[in-house]
Amino acid sequence: MTTSDSAQLYRKKFAALFPTGTALYQPSNGRPVRGARSDETGRALYRGDIIIGLDGKTVQNANQLRYLRRAYTLRTGEAENIPMIVCRQGNYVEVKDTTSNVSVSDYNGGQPPSINTSPAPSFVSAAPQIQTAKDTLPTQLRLNGLSGVAPHRLAIINGKTVAPGESAVIKLADQTVTLRCVSVGDKSATVAIDGVNGTKELNLSP
Repeated sequence: MTTSDSAQLYRKKFAALFPTGTALYQPSNGRPVRGARSDETGRALYRGDIIIGLDGKTVQNANQLRYLRRAYTLRTGEAENIPMIVCRQGNYVEVKDTTSNVSVSDYNGGQPPSINTSPAPSFVSAAPQIQTAKDTLPTQLRLNGLSGVAPHRLAIINGKTVAPGESAVIKLADQTVTLRCVSVGDKSATVAIDGVNGTKELNLSP
């Protein structure tokens, strides 16, 4: 295939995905109409998140999401921490993750959670309000013990027993969090907290 043929194929694919061209994402307090639904949980993404923006551009379906994700990686070299805006449990949240390792599908209206229209901190000056995910994980999480053998290990965290992929509600001194077990090793467990960016490795006390 010649360079000219490749360019023509690229233009045809782009026109099919974006018949009216790419549009800048415009924050809104209204209910999302179109987007891409995350059908699995990633590092910062959660199952059921509706992705409506990526790299400042509007996402209206799963194919647009995949195209914009690849374009962002080609342009920046960043493949894991891609900026996205999602609708999660009634709030708009800014996260950094990738969808390369999770399943996504088209979202076309339906009955998403009602949108919280009360004021919240904005991530863009003079724009409608966006709630940003936290970056600090609770310090009161404790790995109490491990059981089982690989690949069926279990972790006991603050008295709750979880396997990789499972979640548990844990009451801490000043808050209640939903914890998800990411992996369990020989002497540690890696966890994520709903609404908090990143993961935390918990080690057994000596």
